[in-house]
Amino acid sequence: MKRKAATFNFSFRTLTWMVFGMYACILIKMILFKRPPGYYLQHFLHNYDLKMIEANFRRANLIPFTTIMLFIKSKLSMRDIVGNVLGNIVGFIPFGILVPMLFPRLSRLFRTLMAAFLLSVAFEVLQLIFVLGSFDVDDLMLNTAGAAIGYYIYLADRRKHHRYYKASKHQPRSE
Repeated sequence: MKRKAATFNFSFRTLTWMVFGMYACILIKMILFKRPPGYYLQHFLHNYDLKMIEANFRRANLIPFTTIMLFIKSKLSMRDIVGNVLGNIVGFIPFGILVPMLFPRLSRLFRTLMAAFLLSVAFEVLQLIFVLGSFDVDDLMLNTAGAAIGYYIYLADRRKHHRYYKASKHQPRSE
């Protein structure tokens, strides 16, 4: 019986790592490499220079809620507004679920959110330096909020399975 449980645990952990790897690739693609591959070749070989970086630094949003309010006040369609705001939140929900599952040292809420925040900062800084997008403090807040939602989903699922495990542990075995 223990061997079966160990096999399941290994398989589940392996599957979780695979899902995390795919998630990481998708997240990198969605945040850093939104455009077709040919764009980046052109961008880095012909257009990328110090003036471009300086302009991107000037466009950076360091004031919370500025971009969100700009979206709300703009003539953008509600679909675009919701897509941007929800996209930043939804993109980090899996992070809040998977990180505490795979990294026991990060399984507390504060540590999971700090990891999400730092990853988000890394993405924003890469966008800023390589002019792959713009630095926006609102993205940091929305991404971290998404990780918090994911963490609470993880916690609810863990509690559900813990209750089930405790209940089944006291059931008589049928052999």
